[in-house]
Amino acid sequence: MRDPLKDEAYFMEYLTFQNQTIAEFEELLETVIRERGVDDEGVRNGYIALSGYHFNRLIAMYSAGGPLDEIRDALPPLIGLFEKTWEPDDPDSLDDYVELVWLLSIGIMLGIDEALMSRLDRLAQHYAPHDALIDFLLNARRSVSWKPRQASFVYGYPYNRLLPVIEGEQSIQRLNVYLENDWYRGHDGMGWHDSHLHQDPIYRGYWSFESGAIMKILVWMTKYSRTSPTIRMTWCIPKTPARRNEACATSSKTNATLKIT
Repeated sequence: MRDPLKDEAYFMEYLTFQNQTIAEFEELLETVIRERGVDDEGVRNGYIALSGYHFNRLIAMYSAGGPLDEIRDALPPLIGLFEKTWEPDDPDSLDDYVELVWLLSIGIMLGIDEALMSRLDRLAQHYAPHDALIDFLLNARRSVSWKPRQASFVYGYPYNRLLPVIEGEQSIQRLNVYLENDWYRGHDGMGWHDSHLHQDPIYRGYWSFESGAIMKILVWMTKYSRTSPTIRMTWCIPKTPARRNEACATSSKTNATLKIT
C-alpha cells in the first residue's frame, strides 16, 4: 500500500469494479463498431468513457501498491485511447490538460520507451509553446542547458507556482511549498477533489505526478551539471485536508541518487 487514506480491501474492490467496467465497455464498443462503424459518435463517446476508467485504474494501481512494471504496462492502452479522443482546442478542457500532464509525468518517472514517449509528445505539442510546465516536461529531459521559453501557463494556478522550481531557484524547497500549500487547493474544481469523503467508492488516490517528474528531471540536470545534491524520492505526496504533508525530497552535498517506489 502506498496510499494512507484507504486500506487494501478498499482498493481491491475499487480495482475490481474498474476492471469489470473496462471489460464491459470494450465488449459494447466492439458491438457498436460492428453495427454502426468506427466513425459513429457513440464509438467516440465510448472511447472517452474507457479512457476515464483506464485512468482511474492506473492511479488506483499505484495507490494500492501495485508493482511499477504493471503500472508501466497499463500505459499503452491508455495512451491509445487519448490518441483516439484528444481535442486540445477545447478551451474548457482542464481535465484533459491535467491528465496529459500526469501521463507525461508518469511516463518520465517510469522511463517508458522512446516510441511511447514520442506519442505523448505529439499530444502535448499543442500546449508546449504556451505552457512552461509542458515545455519543461517535453524538453528539459533532453538537454541540461534547457531554459524556459516563456513564463506562461495555460491554466495558471496552481501550476504557475512551479515556475521558480523549473527555473532552478531553490527547487526542492519551492516544490515542497507547492505540495503543501498549492497543489490540493489549486485543484478544487476537479471532479476527484475531496473524493475521499464521498460515501461511494470513487476515491483513487491523490498524487502530484508532475512534482515527481520535475524532481527526476532536475536530478538528471544536476548530475550532468556536476553538482550533487542527494535526492531520495517517492512519487510526491501533496498535503490534503486528510493527511500531513510528506516531504517530496531531501538534499545534502553528496552523490546524486534517485529512488522511485
